[in-house]
Amino acid sequence: MSRSSTREAGRIGTPSPTRLSSRRSGYPGDRAQAEPTVALAAVFAVAVGVSLYAGVLGDVVPDRERDLSEPTLRRVFDRVTAGGVASPPRLSEALAGDPESGRGGSQVGPSGYGVNATLRAGGERWSAGPTPPPGADPDVTSRSVSVRLDPGTVRAGRLVVRVWS
Repeated sequence: MSRSSTREAGRIGTPSPTRLSSRRSGYPGDRAQAEPTVALAAVFAVAVGVSLYAGVLGDVVPDRERDLSEPTLRRVFDRVTAGGVASPPRLSEALAGDPESGRGGSQVGPSGYGVNATLRAGGERWSAGPTPPPGADPDVTSRSVSVRLDPGTVRAGRLVVRVWS
């Protein structure tokens, strides 16, 4: 072999600096790679984004099973009680309308729904509003209350609210 051919043979295995930089950029193994920390941060960000989206979507989509009797019970309780003690005569007034605004009973319960409220204490029972029809499946909620039976006589009782469509 000639001297020039051995020099050429030595050059074949080691690229020149200009060829090295051009080979590096075109080498398929070097493209589209990221540091592991950056890749984990990106996966974490996508997971958090999907979780937040699912959570917000769950809050925005209306729930078919609405709790109607609980807020109605709170409104009836607020109208029937004075100083934390329920007064039976105020029960019918609470369902008849808003004493402050003079509006009808639709303020107590949801619009388009029937509402019945029953107060029990000391062996007595007071009820206001229509009774649920036989085929209705009312949403029922109750809570304990103090009931004034006579002036100076207060007994433990129960306020029950039924809401149906």
